[in-house]
Amino acid sequence: MTEMHTEVVEALRECSAYRAPVVILNAEASSVCHGRLTSMTENSVTLEVAGEVKPPPRISHCCVSFSFRGRSRAFFSRLLEFQQSTPPQPSHFLLEFPQELVSIEARISCRIPVARRHGLAIQVTVEEKMVLHPTPVDLSLTGILIEFSDAEDPDLPKGAKLRVSLQLGPDAVDLKAEVARRSRRQYGLFFPEVVTEHGLIPPAPLTRIVETIERSWLPARTRI
Repeated sequence: MTEMHTEVVEALRECSAYRAPVVILNAEASSVCHGRLTSMTENSVTLEVAGEVKPPPRISHCCVSFSFRGRSRAFFSRLLEFQQSTPPQPSHFLLEFPQELVSIEARISCRIPVARRHGLAIQVTVEEKMVLHPTPVDLSLTGILIEFSDAEDPDLPKGAKLRVSLQLGPDAVDLKAEVARRSRRQYGLFFPEVVTEHGLIPPAPLTRIVETIERSWLPARTRI
């Protein structure tokens, strides 16, 4: 057993013992959901998800992120089986046992607050015809939280497909997005194209936009 594989076994064994919370990103299904790590064997890892879950394609890959001893960790794995249940019974993802864990940068695992002073311009297009200009609340490499005014709220359901255009200074990017969650006039959007079977691969302009906001946000956050 290699040192890297030993680390994987130790982390997953400890986390499954207390049913650690996880975030599951499925690239092929363009979906994100929250669940718990429930068990592991030499060949597989089982994740439990409550509530309604969009069935992933039979052949697909998942990125699973979680916290282990105070650090954000993740692994990429092939889906072996998906067992869908009717709520309140949980559904289950059975994944191939991963060979390695990767560390997640703060800008991936945590959303950076966006203030008006940052100057981030955002445009949301719904069904290729409705163009809206919400207020960005926070941003990461995998998604963005936006808020609409009462007059402009499009009342989008979970799973709705959108296009999001972001621009900050010379950097501009156009992204496919999906409504992952909603709370009144706030919508949490997921960028499905960022998550691939080869890992998290964000467009370079998105990375630069997040880094620019992060550089501005961190000094203000640590100022005494």
